[in-house]
Amino acid sequence: MSEEKKEETQSSPFVFDMAKFAERQQTELAEAHEAMKDDFVLACVALAEFGVKEVYVEYDGYGDSGSVELVSFLDTATGEGYVPSDWFQEHLVELTEKQDMSVPCKVEFSRKYTSGEGDEPGKWVSEYREEGLKSFFEGAAYKWLPGGWEINSGSKGVISVNVDERSYSIDHGWRVEDVQSESYSFDFSSEEVSS
Repeated sequence: MSEEKKEETQSSPFVFDMAKFAERQQTELAEAHEAMKDDFVLACVALAEFGVKEVYVEYDGYGDSGSVELVSFLDTATGEGYVPSDWFQEHLVELTEKQDMSVPCKVEFSRKYTSGEGDEPGKWVSEYREEGLKSFFEGAAYKWLPGGWEINSGSKGVISVNVDERSYSIDHGWRVEDVQSESYSFDFSSEEVSS
């Protein structure tokens, strides 16, 4: 490589530093968890007063898109994972609109990337609005899910929020594509070519 070309490569403003990127991602994740911590505790306190023991959140994603399919409040803990629908219906707690909005929680509704000044990297800036308990847990689920959960074959799972312990666990399953191979061969060596 010529000296001139080498200098040009080293001074390029578009050099990507993976270590800084990973560090920034971890910082943003920690900030997101910190930002929702107070609302999470307040939401759990309110739900306990309404007789809710668990928040059950189902999600599903594939093909570069995904969504929270269901946010339900239950009067007993399911443990982890999926539960039979008849048991589920028996323990469902329907919150009134007043109960749902009793603890207005900050929910991210917009996220914009701002360019950095000079050598400073840009960063994501979130905008929030106050929503009810159901919307809060739906928004929280998107923050808690592992990166890439909705990409390609995607994943699905259940997030269980233990209201009394003020904790959550994720029963997450990645979809894995399987390729089954078969071999075929054809031998035309004994065939005559016609003109």
